[in-house]
Amino acid sequence: MEEVILQASVPVNQDADEAERRAFRQFLENLSPDDFAKGIQG
Repeated sequence: MEEVILQASVPVNQDADEAERRAFRQFLENLSPDDFAKGIQG
């Protein structure tokens, strides 16, 4: 059982994941309703 789980698992880089989460949060914090309007209008 453990061998199967080890083979199926994906290596995780926790530092990279945290950096990606921070970057995404910053992106979300900087979004405005105008950004959505611009995206819809093309």
